[in-house]
Amino acid sequence: MSAAVIVKNTFICVVEDEISLPLARTRSRANTADVATLDRQVASTLIEEEDEEVSKCTSLPAAVSAKHRLGYLAVDLDVGGEAAVAALNEIRCSVRSFAFDAAGSRLVLRAFEVARTREAKALAAGLKGWVGEAARSSSACRVLEQIVRSVGTADSAFIAEELLAQDLSTLVLNANGSSILCRLIEYSVGDARTQALVDAVLSADVAMLCGHKFGHEVAMSILSNG
Repeated sequence: MSAAVIVKNTFICVVEDEISLPLARTRSRANTADVATLDRQVASTLIEEEDEEVSKCTSLPAAVSAKHRLGYLAVDLDVGGEAAVAALNEIRCSVRSFAFDAAGSRLVLRAFEVARTREAKALAAGLKGWVGEAARSSSACRVLEQIVRSVGTADSAFIAEELLAQDLSTLVLNANGSSILCRLIEYSVGDARTQALVDAVLSADVAMLCGHKFGHEVAMSILSNG
């Protein structure tokens, strides 16, 4: 760095030359953008299968926001006719992602209300393979309960089957998990898979079950329907 002395009227000023940073040490913002792009690509890969299915079902423009999309679908369900049929088909394609969202799950519940038997079975099938996660979700658990209410025992049996693979000692003490167990006991207690669930629950610590807030609800459901 060099300096020059300049006399300005009665003042003496020292002016320093600016230091130019080497180009090699200049931080590039492209790296940050690259990382963000990579993160988006990973996220897109995880939901690629569902997105491809949704793109085949939706009739809405790609620019429509998620909130507006839910609103449009809700209106179409209420309109009825072909609009409702198209909305049910689109909800079926996205039932997994909708179920785990508070607003989306309400739309799915409304879809079950207007769906015919065949359409309700198709909606229910969308959560196959995700029952364990859904049973612990406050939003998706409501959808599981509606499945039990809306379709026959044979078409909701996958719920009991998948729950048998879960840790029932903790699930029965969970607010959402205990609710879906109660619905299964109420609506399909005669099914072998539900009976296996009941046996598994009772094989654990019954005293803890009865003394726990949510476990007590399951115990009462067993007594009332067993």
